[in-house]
Amino acid sequence: MTIIRRRIVPLTTETDETAILTVHSDFVIIGAGSAGCVVARVLAEAGFRVILVEPGPKTPADRTPANYINLFGSRDDWGFETVPQKNLANRKIRYPLGRGFGGSSRINAMIWYPPTATELQKLAAVGGFAWSTESLSKSFAEVEQWVRPESPLYVAEVSKRFLTASSSLAIPNSLFARMTREGFRRTAADVLDESRAKDRVTEVTAKVQRILFDRNAVSGVEILAEDAVSPERLEVNRAVILCAGAIHSPAILFQSGIGTRDDLMANNTVVIHEHPDVGLNLSDHLIMPVIFATTRDQHFPIAPTANERFSNLAEAGGLVQQGDAGLIQFHVTPTHYLSYPNVSATAAMTVGVNGCQPYSRGRLRFTKSNQPSHWNIEIDPGFLNDSRDVEAILAGVELARSIAAHPDVSSVVVDELIPGSKRQSPEAILRSIQRFAQTLYHPTGTCRMGSDSNSVVDEQLAVRGVEGLHVIDASVLPTIPTVNPNATVMMLAMHSAKFLIDRYQ
Repeated sequence: MTIIRRRIVPLTTETDETAILTVHSDFVIIGAGSAGCVVARVLAEAGFRVILVEPGPKTPADRTPANYINLFGSRDDWGFETVPQKNLANRKIRYPLGRGFGGSSRINAMIWYPPTATELQKLAAVGGFAWSTESLSKSFAEVEQWVRPESPLYVAEVSKRFLTASSSLAIPNSLFARMTREGFRRTAADVLDESRAKDRVTEVTAKVQRILFDRNAVSGVEILAEDAVSPERLEVNRAVILCAGAIHSPAILFQSGIGTRDDLMANNTVVIHEHPDVGLNLSDHLIMPVIFATTRDQHFPIAPTANERFSNLAEAGGLVQQGDAGLIQFHVTPTHYLSYPNVSATAAMTVGVNGCQPYSRGRLRFTKSNQPSHWNIEIDPGFLNDSRDVEAILAGVELARSIAAHPDVSSVVVDELIPGSKRQSPEAILRSIQRFAQTLYHPTGTCRMGSDSNSVVDEQLAVRGVEGLHVIDASVLPTIPTVNPNATVMMLAMHSAKFLIDRYQ
């Protein structure tokens, strides 16, 4: 690829002259996470030239599965937190999101959970003929062949006991397949690197300032490299594809002039297209850790052994339909969920429970900070705004207790730490939920796909009201996936990238 440096009319008013890097490509993809890396590989293998922009780091994250929780708050994490959640004792909740090539696949628990039949049907209902369950299943099979998920190489004793106990209680359960290679972490960036057409992908380490338009058509992307003083421009021949995730994709749309008119004008941002739904419909899974102290021989060490290092901590789980409470998911870990890997962490097992289809919805807000070209992102998931979500978690806590009471588990359980054996009434358990529940960091929905005029993107994931701009990531999902969403997002990327080939070839 030819790269030309030249001076042109400044992009900002902060300097008389702005350095511009003009790189011509067919597509610019913003975000090198689970979606962006798949889209880049599909387009490159179809013969297109692609620029993939991600603000780094470029080097791989820690690949040892048991170390993943140490990555929260590191350079591999954006370091977000929510606004105070009124239904969670007014707490700000840490909101881990992966930063760097590979996106959240750099820091997640590596769980590979195929989309359920219900998920495929929901997408087909919204997307129409091009999103048939048959075609989605084919796309999933294709991307799974790239990922090649593995069975776990190590499973802790308490996880095995959970599987035995839940089976005895007729609770569907399984060991989670993992996105690993020979036991070690595998990211979306690794999937891209294995492409036979990798030479058609130019990786650029920089932060996106905004998408550039000529009237209502995309002309390029303004970026700022980490050590650069002035922004640079990436020019595009066909389209820009936002794959930055449910937080950053709507933020970049807003920074580029697509959002609510009043909010854009209040932030001195030129209105390219008024779209009030950008940043709305935020949905996430809220997990309540039900924590049991165990005998010392079940303690998972802070410094894992050669075998224990292959534990992804979230080793096993299950799905169960619980009456009016709906579908509930379990995640089992051989640790104290809230204190591991602190040295003070006691020997414990945690059965984390969450409602699979939360009714609560939140939103994002964007405001300019005092720093030039810097924006603040306010994350409000609206956890437990809908009382039906409380009922799902309450039902999950009772199920977790029933599993812990089974002889295969109770023989190694010393006490219930959270909520605590003294908390038996719904009101007492709710107070514990308000104090201890956490995000499963599965944000979705903030650039909703739909056939209605209020949806941010249409059925081919093109942004309404402008030309040459698409969003392909978890933000377009109208409802949150029932289970851990990474596999669903990679399937979505594989499937929708084919639309781009048909549209722009």
